[in-house]
Amino acid sequence: MLICPECFYEWSLEDTNSTDTENIVKDSNGNILQDGDSITIIKDLKVKGATSDLKEEQKLKYKTYR
Repeated sequence: MLICPECFYEWSLEDTNSTDTENIVKDSNGNILQDGDSITIIKDLKVKGATSDLKEEQKLKYKTYR
């Protein structure tokens, strides 16, 4: 059993090794995003380690990185 030191949540090691679950990313309206979807930034976002930030109203293509 593994235990979180902050909240004391307990889980087994088998739960962390399961590969059948996949992260689902949703937009601000709750729609699931797929690779290649066009998105528009609704708020300025600071990107750690980048020279510039993502600005509001900037249009991007969604891409999953694994």
